Amino acid sequence: MTALFATYCSAEKRTDAGVLPAVQRYQSARIASVAERAAQQGARFAILSGSFGLIAPEHPLPFYDHLLTPDEVAAMVPRVAETLKSWAVSEVTWFTVSTAQDPNVMAYAAVMEGACIASKVHLSTVVIDIL
Repeated sequence: MTALFATYCSAEKRTDAGVLPAVQRYQSARIASVAERAAQQGARFAILSGSFGLIAPEHPLPFYDHLLTPDEVAAMVPRVAETLKSWAVSEVTWFTVSTAQDPNVMAYAAVMEGACIASKVHLSTVVIDIL
């Protein structure tokens, strides 16, 4: 079984044509920080994209601009739950800013919570200050 450190995508992206690995496409100190924590602690790292679901850092991404909305949560939950199962994830540590700092994170947190419940995976949340 696998421990997973995860966070949500970023509005700030490199605009290069073609595809880039997700960890390079997103320009976010938060994503870089969580990736580094995962590496230091021997955990798998993933990013929850509002368009592509739960993806590995090396997942090839084109440039896109999409913010996950509350209306999309129900459809995204089973998609993310399936990824958790296929990766044999046993626990998720979810890194997020507070909803007071960014209310848009609520939909992403709802997806992760629902997916963890659906796949019977333990979820813990770490609130960080890095956008």
